[in-house]
Amino acid sequence: MFFLYICYYFKFTCIIIYITMKNYFNLSFLFMVMSFVACVPSSKTWDDVSFLYRNTETLTITKVEFADTATILSVNAKYPSGKWIRIEKGTRLVADKNKSYRLVSSDAIAIGKRIIMPESGEIDFKLFFEPMPKNTAVFDYVESSDMTAFCIYGLHDTNRPLKQPKFKSECSESEMAEGFFRTDTVYIKGKIDGYSRDMGFSNILMARKNEITGEDMPLVIDVQPDGSFETFFVADYPKFESIFIQASDFKEYLIYVVPACTTMVNIDKDWNLDITSPDKDVLLCESLVEKQLFNMRLLDYSERKNAVNQMTFNDYKNFVLDKGAVFINLMDYLSWQNQLTPKERYYLRLHAKSEMMNAILSYPWFSNSRWIQDYVRMQGNREDTTLRNNVMAVFDVKNYEFMRDMSPNDVSMLTMYRFPFDMYALSCILNMNVSDIIVDSASVLIRKDTTMLNNDMRIMGTSEPTLLGRISIMFSSGFYLECLREANIEQRKYVEMKKSLLNHPYLESELERMYAKELAQQVPYFSLPEGEASNILRRMTDKYRGKYLMIDFWGMNCAPCRGEIEGSKAMREALRNHPEVDFLFIAAPASTQEAYDKYVKKNLDGEDCQLVSQDEFNQLMQLFGFMGIPHHETLDKDGNVLTESFEYASTADVFLQQLNSSK
Repeated sequence: MFFLYICYYFKFTCIIIYITMKNYFNLSFLFMVMSFVACVPSSKTWDDVSFLYRNTETLTITKVEFADTATILSVNAKYPSGKWIRIEKGTRLVADKNKSYRLVSSDAIAIGKRIIMPESGEIDFKLFFEPMPKNTAVFDYVESSDMTAFCIYGLHDTNRPLKQPKFKSECSESEMAEGFFRTDTVYIKGKIDGYSRDMGFSNILMARKNEITGEDMPLVIDVQPDGSFETFFVADYPKFESIFIQASDFKEYLIYVVPACTTMVNIDKDWNLDITSPDKDVLLCESLVEKQLFNMRLLDYSERKNAVNQMTFNDYKNFVLDKGAVFINLMDYLSWQNQLTPKERYYLRLHAKSEMMNAILSYPWFSNSRWIQDYVRMQGNREDTTLRNNVMAVFDVKNYEFMRDMSPNDVSMLTMYRFPFDMYALSCILNMNVSDIIVDSASVLIRKDTTMLNNDMRIMGTSEPTLLGRISIMFSSGFYLECLREANIEQRKYVEMKKSLLNHPYLESELERMYAKELAQQVPYFSLPEGEASNILRRMTDKYRGKYLMIDFWGMNCAPCRGEIEGSKAMREALRNHPEVDFLFIAAPASTQEAYDKYVKKNLDGEDCQLVSQDEFNQLMQLFGFMGIPHHETLDKDGNVLTESFEYASTADVFLQQLNSSK
């Protein structure tokens, strides 16, 4: 570096001499000297690198060098010994005006190949990108648009703090609400470049979910041999939908769909996403989708759990709110860096608010929900003032006043795929003074809903329930209707009384739809529909005709699944030779065949275990309308599906009570 300074000084001196003494020098000689100096490579280095946000603790950029021929990143990677990471070929740097600089080469690692971590769990390597301008003040490291990719945003020299971006125009809540509800058909068309059946999949799963009722609505999209795919469905409002592709690695993308519009999806050979559309409403969120900017999490699972276990509720709340303020600034930075539209910026800020609410409302669940329940039911340990004060803080309305700044009446929250409706609906504060007793009276159930809405008004400081509060009482509707199944008059009464509480045309129509669905389910069983999914199931279940068959959908990567299997072993052993009941275990693709075989031999020896492809598992999820596992279904002796599936029980006798009640 000292040598470079000498060269620059020499070059500058030559110019001055030429200007002042040009009559005494030969011009050609001066050009020769300057040419020699110009041959010395120049560079600028950040020796201390900061960032605004990263979605991984695995990678740390320790140094950035802006050379003439490349931008060189020194990287430190930390990951458990024996496990692997990979730097994808599509990795790029994104700088001013959203210009990308592709990854060219590396040292110490192979790009696109698995890197097995050494015993130390730490490696250092360099990545060489196309050269960026030396005056670059900030840039992003983006591996790909895949939701599992490594991304580091706002990389900058620690000695040059970033400036807060400003925007000329913004969207308002009223503008976002205008024409929001409009029931019509959504069309999706797409193409996967370079696709072949050898990639190991022939369909895509769209993980659709009704945010208002919590219903899973998975949709399987077939991929044609040339990589093209298309589908359509009816939607009631714009929505960010999640699609999953199980190729060599798991891929997840968010796309934006709008009723009466077409979203055109192209996935290139590096698994990057490109969105086009003939419809302006879709293109208003084009960049937001292509950059997959909803990938950012305010706190990951381990960070949240560690913080909860180390802090009281108030300390944790303030910790999240402080991080949330930085997170909102990050959303503004990303909006500036990616030149987002006002609508895209609005959605990003709403995403930040969603993350903050999700983190704070989940405090009791991450600590131990039984800890709070036991305290309330048994009045706790009165000698433990720390415990008592912390529990009381969780139930103190004043500690939730931050919710008033979270746009609780904004219909745009329905577009967000992770908005914490369920967390608010199940939160301790919204359910304060709500009885746990389930009865077959519409009036009593309505009192529960009324209490929740009164709590909502206290939390939000409003004279009437917020939209968020009204949506929250929708989650209980299906369950409450089921509780009233034996009294149809009470069901109808409950619907009419609840509609007056909801006081929102769309929510009222959704309640009527759920009521119609409940009436349709008041049959003991239904037949499997014709189609490929039913054919897949019949190939595994036809041999069990004449028996009741409980089907357990599970996966090796699902801890609750394994817990149920291991906990039910004694019960299943007692029913091994029962003439009327049997079990079938259908597993999603395992991490490795070796791990799956080992687990099955230890915990499911003698059981019928079927390890199916991801394509087949997707079909079965759509058939039964579930996205989470463990999930159970039961077939009767004729192969029909029981409306009420069997569940694992503590003993064989308790399980057989289910069998007897289903006959």
